[in-house]
Amino acid sequence: MRGQASRPDTATRFFRRAEPTDPVFMDASGRRARVVRRVMFWLVALALLLLAVLWLSQAVVVAAVR
Repeated sequence: MRGQASRPDTATRFFRRAEPTDPVFMDASGRRARVVRRVMFWLVALALLLLAVLWLSQAVVVAAVR
């Protein structure tokens, strides 16, 4: 039996598939990037400070043994 199919309902249309390289969050003002950059700067500075303290404590222990 052949017939004419009705047009599909617009509610059943597919959404455009996002590209894998598309950004997940879009922040046109750049505020999020500045905040993340500032937080990462301070985390790296803290890590370097802790490494310096660890290195100095080891140097003091080695110097005290001699």
